[in-house]
Amino acid sequence: MRASMMKFVTFLFVSMISLSAFCQDGAPRRMALLVGNWDYNLNGKYDEIAKDGYSHDLRTPCQDANLIKNSLQKNGFEVFDYCNLQYDEFNKKISSFGSFLSNIPKGSIVFVFYSGHGFQFHGRSFTVPVLFKFDQTKINKVSANEKYKFFRQNSNDLAVTLQKLTDDRNVALVIALDNCRENPVDEEVAYNEAVSIRTGPNTLIQYATTAGDLAPSDSEYANVLHDELEKGGDVGDIMARVGSRIWKLYVKEKRGTYAETNTGPAFAALKFTPLKVGTATAVATVSTPIDRTKKIVRNSYDGVSLDILWCEGEGEEARFEFARSLAQELSAKAKEFGVGRIQIKPLSVARNEHDGYNVHRNLMRYDVKYPNERALLVRIASAFPEGNFLPQRGVGVGGHPTPNYVSAFVCGRVS
Repeated sequence: MRASMMKFVTFLFVSMISLSAFCQDGAPRRMALLVGNWDYNLNGKYDEIAKDGYSHDLRTPCQDANLIKNSLQKNGFEVFDYCNLQYDEFNKKISSFGSFLSNIPKGSIVFVFYSGHGFQFHGRSFTVPVLFKFDQTKINKVSANEKYKFFRQNSNDLAVTLQKLTDDRNVALVIALDNCRENPVDEEVAYNEAVSIRTGPNTLIQYATTAGDLAPSDSEYANVLHDELEKGGDVGDIMARVGSRIWKLYVKEKRGTYAETNTGPAFAALKFTPLKVGTATAVATVSTPIDRTKKIVRNSYDGVSLDILWCEGEGEEARFEFARSLAQELSAKAKEFGVGRIQIKPLSVARNEHDGYNVHRNLMRYDVKYPNERALLVRIASAFPEGNFLPQRGVGVGGHPTPNYVSAFVCGRVS
């Protein structure tokens, strides 16, 4: 009897391992979690003015989430969508969704969209659940630690949310946040402008606004995101196009802030990752002769120095030609962009794979210590949308923050 039981337990254990391996090695999946919060006092009607300590209502978050849902479902996503979640409900939905992702196969895409109130405090970013309320006069009188404890216990900490999702380096995790990022209370230390949520290695996170700013209350960001999702293609390219379009609205003074996008290193290493599973991609070919030497295109230090690296390997001709033309056009408009010295140079396959680069997309890297560098790269990326450049935090030269120096990598597909 005991021997039979041991055989059964062994069989069950092996079966569970086999099932886990099957889940991880199966066909890539597309999964999404969408949350919209609008009715903050849960009275079933729109209240434009905040009452009884609750946040004021918003008109469109759940409509926006439904709009994104339609686009994702067309592309084969399994969608979990919720409207008006309270604090505990939000945490439970995130935890449940995270459990679905525990064995998600390589090459999958996970998409998370939140629309509603949000804020930043003490170096942290929060989304606001419905029925969240506080007495601002009272909370302004307590210490920063007590304020932080209150917010952690009553609103949803973005860092905690991200910890519950997949960190598999072979899975693309895309987070789109359409909420405000201002500081709602007095704070002794000016953390708010410096808030920079750690981006997981496999994560691309895009805020509809920059740190410390209010997000427009209409559906502008959601409409742009919906339009670009409808066009399809690589998920990184899609989010780059969203960022570019929002920036153009900003410079035309049609909105007061632009979108902030941050990309993790493992996401940058993911090759073509289309919304639809099995979508093919063609490699562009051109007949441009390749000059593999390092070349200084503009030799003046009257602005931020820019290195443009193009990746050798399959499709290198198109990448070299794009890098060369980009350098020339930027050189002609250097003062307009605030760019100084410009040089282009190749990045060999061996160096890319073994020297810590591991880049397979078009990126622009900046030092988080110098926010003006990020703004410069956003301007460049938006001026050349065909590059689908994604911003990524870097660490200067030799691992040390380096002022007035940025880099661009042309390592993905180009038009």
